[in-house]
Amino acid sequence: MSRAGSSLSVRMSDIAVDDIRPLFVHFCKRMSVEQWDLLDQGSSDDAVKVIVAELILKCVNLVTEAFLAIFKVTKTGVSEEYVRSCVGNILPQTFADVLDVKVPDDCDSAKSLTEMIVQEVMESANSVLNASADNSEEVYRHVTPPNRLGVMVSHACDIKKESQEALIEVSDDGLEEEVTSNKSWQPETSDKGSIQASGDGSVRSVLSINLGLSTGSEGSFAIETEAVQNIIIKEFCGIEEPLLDNMKDTEIEVLKSDTSEWINSISGDIVRSIIEEVNSLEVRDSESPILEPEDMPELCLIGVGTKIKHFFAKQFAKLSIYRMAADMKKKFCPESHVETVESMTSFAEEVEELLRNESEEQKDNEVEVYLGLQNLLEGKSLMFNKMLSDLLFNNTTKGMIEPEIVPGVRRIFVAPPREAILQEIRAKLSHFFGLFGWWMTNQAGSHSDRVEEALNAPDLLTPTDVGASYSAYSSAELGKETSPEVERIKMSVKVLVMKLVSQIYNKSKENSSLGDPKAVAENLFERVWAKVEGEDFKITPATFKNTDKVIYKELCKQWDGAARVLVKVNEGEQLADDVVASIFKYHLTNQPKKRGVVGRFFHGSRKFSVSEDVRHRSGRHSSIVCSLLQTDECGAVGFAGSRIIGRCRKMIVAELILKCVNLVTEAFLAIFKVTKTGVSEEYVRSCVGNILPQTFADVLDVKFLTTATAQKA
Repeated sequence: MSRAGSSLSVRMSDIAVDDIRPLFVHFCKRMSVEQWDLLDQGSSDDAVKVIVAELILKCVNLVTEAFLAIFKVTKTGVSEEYVRSCVGNILPQTFADVLDVKVPDDCDSAKSLTEMIVQEVMESANSVLNASADNSEEVYRHVTPPNRLGVMVSHACDIKKESQEALIEVSDDGLEEEVTSNKSWQPETSDKGSIQASGDGSVRSVLSINLGLSTGSEGSFAIETEAVQNIIIKEFCGIEEPLLDNMKDTEIEVLKSDTSEWINSISGDIVRSIIEEVNSLEVRDSESPILEPEDMPELCLIGVGTKIKHFFAKQFAKLSIYRMAADMKKKFCPESHVETVESMTSFAEEVEELLRNESEEQKDNEVEVYLGLQNLLEGKSLMFNKMLSDLLFNNTTKGMIEPEIVPGVRRIFVAPPREAILQEIRAKLSHFFGLFGWWMTNQAGSHSDRVEEALNAPDLLTPTDVGASYSAYSSAELGKETSPEVERIKMSVKVLVMKLVSQIYNKSKENSSLGDPKAVAENLFERVWAKVEGEDFKITPATFKNTDKVIYKELCKQWDGAARVLVKVNEGEQLADDVVASIFKYHLTNQPKKRGVVGRFFHGSRKFSVSEDVRHRSGRHSSIVCSLLQTDECGAVGFAGSRIIGRCRKMIVAELILKCVNLVTEAFLAIFKVTKTGVSEEYVRSCVGNILPQTFADVLDVKFLTTATAQKA
């Protein structure tokens, strides 16, 4: 490769590594504890697969954007060889870095996934470059084929499993089990997406028996419609769960109302279909009018499966479009007024109208209706693509407001360029069409199959159970409960504990065979979660990146080295576990504030280039500052104790002092440029007061023990 090409490769690698990491962090935060455990086992529920599919599509889009930014300047095509050389093993590396695990070098899944992503990036980038020559706004990107995305999702899940095995297999024999083999971390059975028909499949369902015996009476129709509603609601919760990220309460309310109406409608249609089938069976079996339940044939549910699949597909599309619109508003109109329920309802009606097609209007063939919707939502209709793009564009731009005009204050309002909005819409549509096509091919059938199994199940829920469940669903925000957020936080804490345990074993190489890292992680997680559960804190990308490292350093100081830390966490003593849990709680509930000049001093640890004369003038002051930092409120050696009063640390302190002096001087100059008066020492002293010691105390969360110490400051 030429020198220019090599330079581009470096730029490409930097962009991808820096930007892909937040995608993986966000992926981790979206996963619940139960979902993560399933992924560790090499299996996953439908919601996990959607989250993984979205992660892959976002990674492909991000890398594609990086290539387009380069090649729009070079005006050249994108070769597969060059893409492969630039992408390398960025994805498995980023994944390993986020979770602090090791992806095996011989991981076939990682290699296969990388190859498929290279192919996707190349095709996507070339499709844009080839079409951009026409200077047309209607440039739609390459859509990831459903089957290819399905294979990539499988490879990604396998990478997680193999990485988990590599984490646990740090020693021989006793450490070769997977983390998930321990039952204390096994996911509990969830109602979401797991409706199973029990008993012999040939047994007629209670639902059909009741309808047959009642010949479709009004009271029975209402009861059984409610039973069907409950079945659909339980399955739908598994569909909508991964699609409600960052949705506002008002948006959730609109979605809940729309979905409830459709569930009521389709439930009635299904019950009518079952009544018709039951009646036809009774006519056929009129010679034997009295049949035992076990002798009654299984329902065929003709047309019901397609009807259910069509409903789920349409709601999946609606949720995805609502989410696209919300993301566009957040990105391009962060200061826009809060939308009213009426405006969001209007948008929902426009989406509903957009999703109608000619075959749906005929309502004579459910299969044609379903296939027509599938063609639209896989991006095969250019007219639909244009209409959806226009809908998102108009919804985004109507939320842009000019800032309030204040007399005497000149403010320039610069709207986002039209092309920037359209480019974002094109990227989101490519993501949407790719995700929907994959979901229709790989997921939709399993959802409808589970509903059909439940409709034929002999142990269908009683009306009392059904009524309670549906009432709870109707009165609560659709999918907007506190438990998913708590689960995400719990999962984040669990990942941090696993990263800490991994670091403890990796750093203590000579004793890496001591104990069981799986058991250590389980034990510590229980202690930590007991400490932090219910506390008010957030898990940010910075938390994922640094918390385990900071805690490990504190433990090494507490217990005199890496080897001793490993021994302590393996002893299983409550006191040692409580120490770890308390340190975790402190760092999670005391997130650092935005750093100012003083804060950046404590964050920085690199050597600064400060001249000898500056160090000489500032030496006395830096010694005082260091002495202030040596004692905390307990009188013990603190953060900046004797270990940091070296030459390098004094240089850093000296620069901090100079920056503080400069900052305060600039503030005084701004005042006295107006007053045109001199600066007296007494006035400066009265204004400055004890700002510096107060700031030190606030940053370190300490007190100065003596008045004399504060006076030195």
